[in-house]
Amino acid sequence: MQTEQIIVWIKIISKVIVLHSFIRGKRYTRSHYDPCVYYSKLTGGEYIYPLLYVDDMLIAFKSRSAINKLNKDLFFAFEMKDLDEAKKVLGVWTHILHKYYNISTYIL
Repeated sequence: MQTEQIIVWIKIISKVIVLHSFIRGKRYTRSHYDPCVYYSKLTGGEYIYPLLYVDDMLIAFKSRSAINKLNKDLFFAFEMKDLDEAKKVLGVWTHILHKYYNISTYIL
């Protein structure tokens, strides 16, 4: 591996470590089944799910306002780009049913 590639990977890994720490600091619980999945139970008994994969994030929840609150915290803490609704996740095309939930995707 060339020095430039190593430096790029170190930067990505550093971002990932900081992002995971940030999410845990916001009182999200890491899933026992997948270390990239976090969840938090909100008032009313519903859950919000930030899903992290390397330097990408997908947020799933029924309420757009809950996603917007997490977005505000993330944009304050990190330099991010909002990619709006997910069309394809890890090579899988998605279909969003707005009646049931919202999904947003990001590149950090």
